[in-house]
Formats: sequence, structure tokens, C-alpha cells
Amino acid sequence: MTGRRNAHNGNEGEPNMNQRLLTTNIVLTLLLALVSLPVFAGNKVDVCHIPPGNPDNWHTISVSSNALGAHLGHGDLEGSCAGNCETLCDDQNACTQDIESDFDECICNAEPRPAVDCDDSNPCTVDGCNSEFGCTYDAAAANGTACDDGDPDTSDDVCTDGVCAGTSASFCEGQIDGTACDDGDPTTVNSTCQSNVCADSGDCVNGVPTFPIPGIPLVICECSPFWTGEFCDVPQCTQQEVDDCAQEILSDPFISAQCITISCTPTANDPSCSFSLANEFESCDDPHAFPECGEVSEGCVCQTGGCLPGI
Repeated sequence: MTGRRNAHNGNEGEPNMNQRLLTTNIVLTLLLALVSLPVFAGNKVDVCHIPPGNPDNWHTISVSSNALGAHLGHGDLEGSCAGNCETLCDDQNACTQDIESDFDECICNAEPRPAVDCDDSNPCTVDGCNSEFGCTYDAAAANGTACDDGDPDTSDDVCTDGVCAGTSASFCEGQIDGTACDDGDPTTVNSTCQSNVCADSGDCVNGVPTFPIPGIPLVICECSPFWTGEFCDVPQCTQQEVDDCAQEILSDPFISAQCITISCTPTANDPSCSFSLANEFESCDDPHAFPECGEVSEGCVCQTGGCLPGI
């Protein structure tokens, strides 16, 4: 009994298995904590720091991502200063060149800043600049301005809606007005010589183009009979058809020619006849329906298309 107790007591100074495991777990936990410290501290990010008391002394710094919100909150910009150069140098004027360099660092142009180049190399636009929107190009303001279209066979070159174009005058020199010619514009038709200038005669579909101002390509169409409209493309009734319409409408005894306007519209078959009221409640002297209306003094007036005794 005594030997066993002494043998048992002889093991009391040695750590058991549970103690070894506990020690190992503590060591591993500490190691993991040390490895994780950079993560808790946050990754580094670039910030363009703008000192509140000296805003022109901006410079790029690296801070913990956990501190990014605080930096942005007092006016810093996320990213490097070179990457934010457009914002840093913006003078709120779209007509000036703000940046001298943003390759390695942000350098703004000194005041007064150079103007942006708004030249579009088009003689038929008036170039300008709006401080809010930037370059402007006004084609209408240049209309009528003399220019050179680069074609030796044209003359009287002028700007029209941003395009420089001339007239093919060489062919028309000495030609009779009305001679067909080519004005060099594929969008025009029926061009003719007018006062030694080849001009577009317009789309006079059923008529003859006229040029009321010699040498100026202003076209007025003189329509053929029974056609109307700016380009003589609206048909009209013949005089016989107009007379037939009047006879048809005035066959109604209560309709007076003095109190209506007759319209005749040509169709594929017979013309379409119609009328509209005219001279309503004005004096008339048409005895067509009422013999007593033969004299104006009788007090008859136009009412609903007829010449009726006054009420």
C-alpha cells in the first residue's frame, strides 16, 4: 500500500494531458491574434489631402481604409491628387484650360489661364465659347459670308448653314436664261442659267421657274393652268368644272351665289363640289328664292347660304 501511494505521489509533479492541450490552444490563439492585427488596422488607401488652412498645398498620403471616411468628411478626395487633378484645378470656367500637367502630380495652369481652342477650321461657323457649356459654333450667324469652297469651277461662294458652296458660273457665261445647267449640288433639280449664273429652279412640278432678282437663286414658280401651290403640285378644277359645280349647287332655290363660296376639288373621276357660307347677315339683292329680295332696299340679308328677307 505504501509503495503504491509513493509511486502515485511520484507523478504529481508532471503535467497531465489536459494541461498540455490547454497550453497549446493558448499559444495558437496568441499567434492568430498577432497575424490578424494588420487586418483589423485596415488596408492602406491613397487620399488627396487638402489641408483646411492651406487648401492649395494638397498632397497625396496613404491612410488606413478605416480612416477614409473621416478624411473625406473634412474635404479630402479619395485617390491620388494626380487622379483628381480635374477637380482640384477646376475654375468653374469652361472656356479656360485648367491643367498644366497631371502625369505624375497635379499642376494647375497659373492665372490668367489660357483659353481653350474653339477653332473648328470651318469658315462657315462663328466660333465662340460659353463659360458654362464650352465651345459654341453658330452656323446661322455666318450665312451669306463670302468663302472659298475650293472648286475653281464655281463662283460667288457663300456660307449657307455651315457649308461653303458656290455656283457653277463658267458654263452659263453668255448662255440664254433658262438653259439647263448643273449647279454641282446633287440635292437640287431643274437648274438653269440665270444672268450667267447656274441656279436651282426648284421643284416646279407643273410650272415654269422664274427668278425675280437677276443673278440671285430665288425661285418663284409660275403654275400651268389648273395647278396651284408653291411648287405647282396642287391640282385645280378647269373653268368648265367650276361652272358645273356652281350650276349643281345653285340648283337649290334657297342657295344664293351672293351668300356662299363655291369650291371645286379635282378627283380621279368627277370633281368634288362644295360650298362654304359667305357674307353672313350682310345685305343681298338676289331674288332667286324670294322675289322681294330683288332690291337691296328691301332689307334682305344672307342667312345660311340663302338671300332671305330680314327678320
